[in-house]
Formats: sequence, C-alpha cells, structure tokens
Amino acid sequence: MLKRWNDLPDSERERRRRLLSRDQQRLDATHPATAQRIHMLQLQSQYLQQFQIPTCDWQAVEQELKPSCILIANQLLDEEKSRLYGY
Repeated sequence: MLKRWNDLPDSERERRRRLLSRDQQRLDATHPATAQRIHMLQLQSQYLQQFQIPTCDWQAVEQELKPSCILIANQLLDEEKSRLYGY
C-alpha cells in the first residue's frame, strides 16, 4: 500500500491527504483514522534502517537453516495431510 502511495503524483497525494485529514472517524477504539495511520508511517520511516548483508554471509545463514526449514516444512505437510485425510 505504501508503494502505491509513493507512486502517486504529488498533487493526488496532497488531495487525498486533505480528504483523509477531514475524516477523523474511527472504525472503533483500537483503529485510528486512515490519515493518522499514514502520518504514523511517515514518521516511522525516519527510524527504519536497512542492513546490507554480504552475499557470502547470507548464503552461510541459508545453509545453516536449510535442514531445519526442510524438517519444519515436512512436519507442516504431514499435519495438514493428517487433518485433511484423517491419517
């Protein structure tokens, strides 16, 4: 959703921002209005960081996790087959 928002022309983003800021209604007590959500995401982006992991390190991590991933995937498949077919 944020990518689509960033792809909009500045004039359209501003138009939507004005419309959303007028709409201060809540879905319920735990869901803020859309304008407030967008504002929070914009503020949050300054605190987000991206880390670049060298390819060789990432490959080492994948190799280390591969046996566990295969085991977990097989367990999930067995559980689903059992649930579906009553094994």
